Amino acid sequence: METTILPVQLPGSEENMYAGFWSRVGAFLIDMFISYLINYPLQHLMEQGKLYYYILIPVSTIVVFIYNIYFVKLWGATPGKRIIGLMIIKKNGQFISWKEAILRHSVELSLTIVMTITTFTTIISLTNEEYIKSGINGAALKMMADHPFLITTLGTIMVLWMWSEYLVLLLNKRKRALHDYIAGTVVVKRKYNELILNYRNSKQTDKA
Repeated sequence: METTILPVQLPGSEENMYAGFWSRVGAFLIDMFISYLINYPLQHLMEQGKLYYYILIPVSTIVVFIYNIYFVKLWGATPGKRIIGLMIIKKNGQFISWKEAILRHSVELSLTIVMTITTFTTIISLTNEEYIKSGINGAALKMMADHPFLITTLGTIMVLWMWSEYLVLLLNKRKRALHDYIAGTVVVKRKYNELILNYRNSKQTDKA
């Protein structure tokens, strides 16, 4: 059962149990809105001075970890997916572990780390007065001027990754995005959790 992938339709269900395109988009938009509510006050505080920025960068990193990795390990979903009624599981029907939770977010996390380091090197070169006067947006413009190739490349990769995610999702019947293939996961409708457990148990019984 370890390498077996769940069927598209389970015995006892009348529809595809995998989360469709629009439900995934809906969950993403909810997550974006919640992230904005969290990040807006943090960004406002960061603009008060470089010391605030240095203190809040680790806080922001912890928030990202909790939201995108810890919640996924704890609930099998981000808050947005949980609100929509979706659940992330392994492709064989088992609950995900830390490994899958981290792998699902590994590409975005890597890009974010590179961008954060680049931003840090730009801000550290500013005086506190210059930083307060220009704010985060001004620092971003300076970062673009200092590292045009890197920032353009990162931006292009982020856009291509996002669109590739949804393109791949649309082209397979289990609605798996690229990060699902990386982590060996699928996103299902949570209402089918009991049927999935029954299916897993029946397969384990047959194997025994």
